[in-house]
Amino acid sequence: MYTRGQGIAQQSGAFKNELKKEAGIQEVSYSNGIPGKAETVLTVFLEGQTDDVSFTFDFIFADYDFLKTYEIDLVQGRDFSRDFGADEEGAFLINETARSKLGWGEEVLRKKIGYSREVMRPIVGIVKDFHYESLKQVIGPLAIFLRPGRGTYLSIKMNTDDISQTLSRIEKIWNTFEKERNFEYFFVDENFDALYHSEEQLSRVIMVFACIAIFVACLGLLGLASYTAEQKTKEIGIRKVLGASVGSVMFQLSRNFIKWVLLANIIAWPLTYIVLNNYWLSRFPFRISLGWLTFASAGLMALCIALATVSFQSIKAALANPVDSIRYE
Repeated sequence: MYTRGQGIAQQSGAFKNELKKEAGIQEVSYSNGIPGKAETVLTVFLEGQTDDVSFTFDFIFADYDFLKTYEIDLVQGRDFSRDFGADEEGAFLINETARSKLGWGEEVLRKKIGYSREVMRPIVGIVKDFHYESLKQVIGPLAIFLRPGRGTYLSIKMNTDDISQTLSRIEKIWNTFEKERNFEYFFVDENFDALYHSEEQLSRVIMVFACIAIFVACLGLLGLASYTAEQKTKEIGIRKVLGASVGSVMFQLSRNFIKWVLLANIIAWPLTYIVLNNYWLSRFPFRISLGWLTFASAGLMALCIALATVSFQSIKAALANPVDSIRYE
């Protein structure tokens, strides 16, 4: 939730403590950024280095419980802790990408960095790389700086057993502390979903047009199958008189359609691969690989749809009385 407001700002600690008393709430954390909304970018300076040696990091200013609230894993060092009095003055957590960029390796702990020469604080832990932006962006160097009790956002981790009841109790506590602003909140998963809204819209559009294209193609196949069966009525009757089975007659009528469906797939596969791999998937640093099984499945589905469409006319022609077929004009 957003915490802009004088009431919450002046009593942030008390407000947080009241929230944590609720049975449905597990963790509470203030921060100026959250996964999906990490919008602060600052220049990082290194202790003992000149101003020429600097790096650009994404920043999140957060309090003690940020990692626990978002279940972010530590890979080295420790989390912010009230047991270490020096943390109150400021401390850093950085991600694995930031550790690699700094070039200190495993000796990074207790080294000091800062977003200004006047604010040099130690690195106390390394967090596992996590996606704090859209999957369209690579995971960049991230620094989490301890700033207790302050932040634009208040993140609440709660039980999912009775969300509406828990939200109602949170709103009641909010109204006790904040008189000027209404209670507003959002869910982090919905916030992440919004990052891919354009992709979801495009997916729906493609699905609609694909269904229309398949329907039109099936109508064309059905008409062509009817025309082919009519043109070969006498041929079918002669074949059946000479002992051809129903299955062989159906195969004779269907094989031309199978041939064209397979040819269409052979043409479509490389074009689809080029478009998807070089233009669509290339926008995502983290993406699937297109294997042959994907295209084979699509081809098999197209073949099944084609056979299902022409099967009615094929079966009807194959089961017709051969005498009537031979007499057909």
